[in-house]
Amino acid sequence: MIGKLHSIFSEAGRGGDDSTIPGYGNPATSKVVKDYLAAMRVEQLEAGIVPTQADPFFISDPAAIAAFIGKRVNESDLSANQLFVLIRDRAFLKTLFFAGDRASDLGKVKTQELLHFPRREDLLFNHVLTKSPRDGTSNLFSLKRYRRGL
Repeated sequence: MIGKLHSIFSEAGRGGDDSTIPGYGNPATSKVVKDYLAAMRVEQLEAGIVPTQADPFFISDPAAIAAFIGKRVNESDLSANQLFVLIRDRAFLKTLFFAGDRASDLGKVKTQELLHFPRREDLLFNHVLTKSPRDGTSNLFSLKRYRRGL
């Protein structure tokens, strides 16, 4: 992270070492920033936390994949297993899109967050966000059942 900050400031014309004059030098190289990062590493090690960084996932990525899968589903040369895998993956990608969270959150959905509509027609997700302010905010959305005959 410090390397990314350093390069951002360098590209903005603020290369070199930190300066006490505001607007000059690279603040990412300051002793205060380095001390803070060192303290954070120690705190994470003591707490047994392994830092991770999410890869960016853009809206166009699942949209392009879902479009490709949509074309493949309509091809007649697919076995039942291949069709199942394609439909399952497309459902996952669309659910991921509407979940509005990082990809890993969808894999952590709990059974109690899923509800059926009357007559078990559709699913209702009551996805509880458990990110840091842990205020219990939920993201409610529904999924329609696939109705076309296979």
